[in-house]
Amino acid sequence: MGNFFKDTQWQPGYWRVRCNSKKWSIAGKTFAGELLSDSNAVEHAWQQLLQLDDALIQPLLTNHPALQTLTPADEAITVRVITQWHEQQLRVFTAFIEVPFQDIQRTVYSVLPITSAGDFARYPAEILDEQVAQRANTLWQQAQAIGLLPFWSQLIEQSIKAHQPFSDVKAIAWDWVVTATGA
Repeated sequence: MGNFFKDTQWQPGYWRVRCNSKKWSIAGKTFAGELLSDSNAVEHAWQQLLQLDDALIQPLLTNHPALQTLTPADEAITVRVITQWHEQQLRVFTAFIEVPFQDIQRTVYSVLPITSAGDFARYPAEILDEQVAQRANTLWQQAQAIGLLPFWSQLIEQSIKAHQPFSDVKAIAWDWVVTATGA
């Protein structure tokens, strides 16, 4: 169990901190990979984050075990579902999964579309540069072992339900982390 701290703008950068408490001590790690070995280091990181922006604190979510097989990174895999009002009906406009990978100095993401049935799809290789296409193809091949995205129907149902009160907003992107118990 832990917490995740981030700036409200969610700009790529240094000050996103994960913290876990064990045996009455707090430790963590920044998204840049710097270890925060004690509560003083966590407090210092927190203060620096607050100097940059307002901050959010949320529970540290762990990926569904099937999805965790897609990456060695210990960061959250995000499923983004975009809902849209179309002819006075709510529908899913598009959905995709963002999988983090640790590059030499930073975290990079590979993205795959999700079909309306919850299958992992591919972007046409010709629209991606060679390195991105290679990483996306490898990810797609790994995703085939999973089959359907876990809890897909729940993600769709909850995204549409959350959008219903906002009939004046044409489209909303919903970010989900699929855990072992749902999204």
